Amino acid sequence: MLECALVMVGGALGALIRYFATKLIVPINGFPLSTFMVNLVGSFLIGIFTAVIVKYSDFSLVVKHLLIVGFLGSLTTFSTFSLDLVKLFENGDFVTALMYLSLSIVIGFCFAFLGLKIIN
Repeated sequence: MLECALVMVGGALGALIRYFATKLIVPINGFPLSTFMVNLVGSFLIGIFTAVIVKYSDFSLVVKHLLIVGFLGSLTTFSTFSLDLVKLFENGDFVTALMYLSLSIVIGFCFAFLGLKIIN
């Protein structure tokens, strides 16, 4: 039950920050700067939070559920994608990492395009 509460609180905070980022950071020449920045910050933070879990296991429940699953999960899922990709590279799975990177981008684009076209 504690895990659920931590995820909900973190999720609410992440969603609010994402919302405010879209209001405060304007696109530049159509480039979605707020999403880009939020995704980069999320990628950086998931690296930090994961390192904290590894180094200080006493904080693992709060860090994992509140910050990683809740906060970063609602702020961006790109952070998780980035961490998965880093782990693949660190493990020497270069072919899998490149395939994961390429397929995620191409298929993600195609699904977003398809979703837009289905509704329109």
